[in-house]
Amino acid sequence: MRILFLYLFSYLAGTNNQDMKKIKLYLAHSQEVFLFGLHQGLANLNCQIVASHKTGIDALNYILEERPSIAIIEANMPVLSAFDIMKTASDKGVTTKFIIVFSNLQEEHLVLSRIWQLSGTIYTGDSFESIVGCIQKVVEGKKCVSDSFLTKQEIFDDVPLKNVHLLSETQINILSLIAPYKTSAAIAKVLNLSERTIEKHRSNIINKLKLPKKTNSLTKWAMKN
Repeated sequence: MRILFLYLFSYLAGTNNQDMKKIKLYLAHSQEVFLFGLHQGLANLNCQIVASHKTGIDALNYILEERPSIAIIEANMPVLSAFDIMKTASDKGVTTKFIIVFSNLQEEHLVLSRIWQLSGTIYTGDSFESIVGCIQKVVEGKKCVSDSFLTKQEIFDDVPLKNVHLLSETQINILSLIAPYKTSAAIAKVLNLSERTIEKHRSNIINKLKLPKKTNSLTKWAMKN
């Protein structure tokens, strides 16, 4: 409900914001109240909302066909999650910038944010002003992490988490597959690489994340996060 009150605030205080007129946004969220409030609030700031949907399938189909410049999507969309959508879009060569909306502050979300190189993260409890500020940063080519995440200092005190950005694209892909596939042989088959190459990457990942050099330390960390 908070977003509706913030929408009314934006209508009264922000309708003359000329900088927002050129922004074209796509929205996808399963909660109609949040989607309506965000849609109307941004529209009242003269943002151009090109479309909005409430399911992951509809979101993916629209993004693949229309390729919007910025997509604001709920993390846990029905049927397809935001990360499934992002992965498919990336595989198809879509360059849409993704801002993902989270409903809680679990550490796993921030890890995924680093892995998939999100343009921005929004928490449903953020103020409308913070949401608009995040969108503006992304438009300017900057990264945006919700202040709600930044206040969880214990997350940023996690050394492996802080170092995820040091990984190469291949290592990021391997890291994302460790939890569901676990073994190097299974991951090698998925990525069409040799098992020896996967093992070498896993060793490098452990070093970059500064994980203990113990048996299954990377697997345990990946499954936890």
